[in-house]
Amino acid sequence: MTIQDANPSEPDNDPIALPEQAKINVTASPSKSVDRALWYTIGGIVLVTCCGLILLAFLFTRTSQFKELTTFPIAPDFDYTPYPTPDIRATDQAWKPPSAPPSLGSRKEVESALKNDKTPQLTWFATYRPLMPDINQPGDVYTYAVNLFTAQEVLWDYGWCTLTQKILDENFAQMEIEFFLDGKAVGDDRVGIEDYQASEERFCRTYNVLVKNWPKGTHLLSVDVTFLAPTDDGWNVYPAGTHTFQYFVTVNP
Repeated sequence: MTIQDANPSEPDNDPIALPEQAKINVTASPSKSVDRALWYTIGGIVLVTCCGLILLAFLFTRTSQFKELTTFPIAPDFDYTPYPTPDIRATDQAWKPPSAPPSLGSRKEVESALKNDKTPQLTWFATYRPLMPDINQPGDVYTYAVNLFTAQEVLWDYGWCTLTQKILDENFAQMEIEFFLDGKAVGDDRVGIEDYQASEERFCRTYNVLVKNWPKGTHLLSVDVTFLAPTDDGWNVYPAGTHTFQYFVTVNP
């Protein structure tokens, strides 16, 4: 028998030897468990520290040092001496005009001071204020005592408010406002008038005089307010007649 060559077209069923695969180590990494233990340790330390601080704070509140820190001494009784109430009648009778009056600003200067809203009012410096009744009566005199320095510039004013703007105009149509400085009338050209609404139901008008360059001494400023007829401001009725606001201004150098 003749042995024939193998047909190359026929499939070769002999097993093929493959290279041995590298073994993969599947053992779990210990890094995650280590991190978890570290965080547990840190958390425990923080918790213990906080508890220790709270305990120390509690123990400190039981000590005498804590009581000393939190105990405030009670102020001892002392005699309070307010500004003495001036004898207005004696001051009025003894008053004499100083050697020279202070200077007055022009109406334009008054309007500028009102616009800038930086010039203080005369009454801000009052050391004595009179009691004001609900309704002014004819002949009433309301006297203020004021202390100033020679260089102080102030707005000397009189104001009146009503329930509506219409009532305000009607009231001033039957009111006369006169300013006097050291016994002499202040001209209308020195008086600035300002209207404003103080609230929803309060309409006001002020007459303003700018006073500056005060000579040393005691000056008398007064405002006469005359109602020519009974006047209703929307809240009260004021009888006809004149009442006066006067200011004894003592000026120091």
